[in-house]
Amino acid sequence: MKYFKFFFFTFLFALNLPVFADTDLSVFQTMFKPTMSEIKKPTVVSVRLPGQEGYGVAITEDINSTPQPWIAIRQYEEEIKKTVKNTSVLIGDPGALTDNDFKTAAEFNIDKDNGYAFVELEGEKEFTSNSLQLSLDDHVALPRRIALSALIDNNWKTIIAETDLNSTYVSFPETTAKNWKIEFRHGQPLRLREITLEEKGKGDLKGVEIHWLARPEQTYTLYSDAKSYPSITTGEAGVLQGKDIEVVNIELGGSSANPTFREPDDDGDGVPNLRDNCISIKNTDQLDVDKNGRGDACEDFDGDGVMNSADNCPEHPNLNQADTDGDGIGDVCDKEESRLTEKNPWLPWVAMGVAALFVIMIVMQTVKKSKGGSAHG
Repeated sequence: MKYFKFFFFTFLFALNLPVFADTDLSVFQTMFKPTMSEIKKPTVVSVRLPGQEGYGVAITEDINSTPQPWIAIRQYEEEIKKTVKNTSVLIGDPGALTDNDFKTAAEFNIDKDNGYAFVELEGEKEFTSNSLQLSLDDHVALPRRIALSALIDNNWKTIIAETDLNSTYVSFPETTAKNWKIEFRHGQPLRLREITLEEKGKGDLKGVEIHWLARPEQTYTLYSDAKSYPSITTGEAGVLQGKDIEVVNIELGGSSANPTFREPDDDGDGVPNLRDNCISIKNTDQLDVDKNGRGDACEDFDGDGVMNSADNCPEHPNLNQADTDGDGIGDVCDKEESRLTEKNPWLPWVAMGVAALFVIMIVMQTVKKSKGGSAHG
């Protein structure tokens, strides 16, 4: 096998195809080929990404597809600061939802909110928006439904009536307000990195600058638009920002679809995380008998502390999971035991009777021999 791997990777290298050792780039949807400047020495270069991208980026040096260290510098021209004014029960710092830092997150506590969560955002002043962007943490499914309202003339006005949510991006009629309330219906734990109400009229300068150290005569590929937070190991990073650091701005270049992209599917059941009602346990059938948004495989119907998917008797509490006959069905609900003696309870008595009969016969035979020996004597 090791010889096969050697020849396989040698073949790919000869074809100048990317080889990603221990680096999974399949979470990225888009690839860019930055237009490199002629440089004579290792130089920090910068490209600008549009929109809210920045946490989901990877850069590889094409010669050997080695991931490169990088930093993201988020640029805003006239952004209005937004803070969390009120929220349902939250685990973590509420400020993580609006700090523009995609490495922080906060979780709505499903054990306290019973699947209904809300967050109220307040701007420094009124602003106009027509879209909402949610940034989910890793291994988290979308909430099932969403509603949006804005405080206008001291009254809450419905902007989006409660509706099914099928994407992290939501558009709505252009609205101007200072206070906004977002409501969620979620059947699974909901952990968010950012909630972004996109402002209108801030100008096109808004974006993210990506810096990395480029080497002479090398080309690079930039991967963006990640569907989950990528975990990519890079080498040591030098100083990539500062007043004494020369930075060369280069063009982002044309984009193309990443041919290796696939929707994250943590449990490998063929249902992507975003639409999976049970992310951590395989349940291709997506059964949800109580229609609460959480797959039956992830629930504990009998409340014994054992998930249905692992419970050998999901409708009867049996924390000890006793299964005397080892047939995969817990004793408390095993109506038809597979042990012969349990299927035929009379068998033990027959066995004891036969055994007793043998004992009596042996005793009688012994006594008979004993009497016969005495007579001959």
